[in-house]
Amino acid sequence: VHPWANHHTGTLSINQAHNYTCGYHFKAERNGVITELGAYVNGTRTVRLWNKTTGALLATASVVGNNTWKYTKLTTPVYVTAGTNYTVAVYTAGSGASIRNSISAFPKTYDGITITGTTYISGNARPTSSTTAGPMRGQADIGGFYPVNSGSTPPAGNNTGNGS
Repeated sequence: VHPWANHHTGTLSINQAHNYTCGYHFKAERNGVITELGAYVNGTRTVRLWNKTTGALLATASVVGNNTWKYTKLTTPVYVTAGTNYTVAVYTAGSGASIRNSISAFPKTYDGITITGTTYISGNARPTSSTTAGPMRGQADIGGFYPVNSGSTPPAGNNTGNGS
């Protein structure tokens, strides 16, 4: 399950020279676990997951792509709580970024999460801005979102690269 990769809209542009940290904010619609972080990138990039409200960094993954969706399995899966807001974002490091323009407006609910808006900030930092109209810069994504009861064992993640 890759909410943005599986449901993206808009027109893709690749190899953008942006020096941003960008992605999306989302709300978990049910308790679950995230087993992967990914992005549509060219080169090696860092994807991070934060609690949107507290700013706590929950996970970091290095993703290597060649203008395609790539995901990295998290060493420690992240449990998320229904009703809590999170941010997933990729640091584009000045090159190899992707962007989707003319996307459908948010919020949109996919696979147990609601993407509430896109976000970005200049440089390598936690983005806090939000817009419901796009574009989707960086195209960070979560992966392996599975509903679970707190304390249960998550399914094994898979290191997929195609967003499916």
